[in-house]
Amino acid sequence: MQVDFYGSKLCPRCAKVKKHLTRLQADFPAMQVNFIEVITSPLTTIKNGICIIPALKTEQQKLSGVFLSREQISSFLSEEQKQDQNQ
Repeated sequence: MQVDFYGSKLCPRCAKVKKHLTRLQADFPAMQVNFIEVITSPLTTIKNGICIIPALKTEQQKLSGVFLSREQISSFLSEEQKQDQNQ
């Protein structure tokens, strides 16, 4: 499963999401995270409908918010995994 992670290295909330994703890698071994730095890729960010960071985007869905908990991210990834299995 490909996950695009929109954030910034200057953002402490994004650092927290990065930690959560690293820890969740064991639960989702097929997950591949592609980090997109919004400061250097503003057009890509806007084109993909990202308005707030941190944000996670897959082919099927987006998750963004001021504070993303490990539980929210895990639920998001579980839902994506289910959709992948149904295809």
